[in-house]
Amino acid sequence: MKEAFAISKQLLIQKPQNDTEIYFYGVISYVLKNYKTARTEFLKINQNKESVFYYDAEFRLGFTLKNLNENKVAQQQFETIKNDQNNTCNEKAGVVLKILK
Repeated sequence: MKEAFAISKQLLIQKPQNDTEIYFYGVISYVLKNYKTARTEFLKINQNKESVFYYDAEFRLGFTLKNLNENKVAQQQFETIKNDQNNTCNEKAGVVLKILK
């Protein structure tokens, strides 16, 4: 996974505005428990509602915030997702909220 992280970082340097590169760099960062980097990348995706990764990044951001011990912000993130009927993860967010409480 560390090799994937290095490759992903190089790809992101080459294409810094590419949402695919941003998203997967965030996912790999999360898997490697580099939550600050993951948060940064998921927030970048969340600035572009047109991204195919928008809803996934929004959902993953909630877990990232939880792992950064930003519990209230994480809970708010999942509440926002749960209440968004367009978000494909809204039902999952409801389940996560029940677990967090």
